[in-house]
Amino acid sequence: MKEKEVKEMVKQEKKNNRQDGERTLFGKILNIFLWVVVLSWMAVCVVDFIKVQNEKEPIFCLTKKTVEYADGNVDVCTGLGYKIYNYDRNCFQALQFGPFWTKDASLKSDRCE
Repeated sequence: MKEKEVKEMVKQEKKNNRQDGERTLFGKILNIFLWVVVLSWMAVCVVDFIKVQNEKEPIFCLTKKTVEYADGNVDVCTGLGYKIYNYDRNCFQALQFGPFWTKDASLKSDRCE
C-alpha cells in the first residue's frame, strides 16, 4: 500500500512539474515579447528626439497639425507617448520635445496675445 501511495505521489509531482514548465515557457515568451515592445518604443522615442535636436522633422509622427496665430504658427507632432512643438511666432520661437500631456508653451508667454 505504501508503494502505491509513493508511486501516485511521484506521478502527481511529474504532472505538476510539466504544468509548471509549460507556464514557464509561456512566461518566458511573454517576457521576451514585452521587452521587444518596450525596447522598440524606446528606440522610436530616441530616434525622434535626436532628429528634433538636430532640427529635422521627426519620423514617427502619428498626427501632425498646425495651429495658426496672428503672429505666426505652431506645428504640433504627436508621437507614441510624446509631443513635439515647433514654435514659429514673433513672441516665441523654440522647439520642444515632451510627454504627451505637454501643452502649448507659447500661450503662457507674457509677450503673446
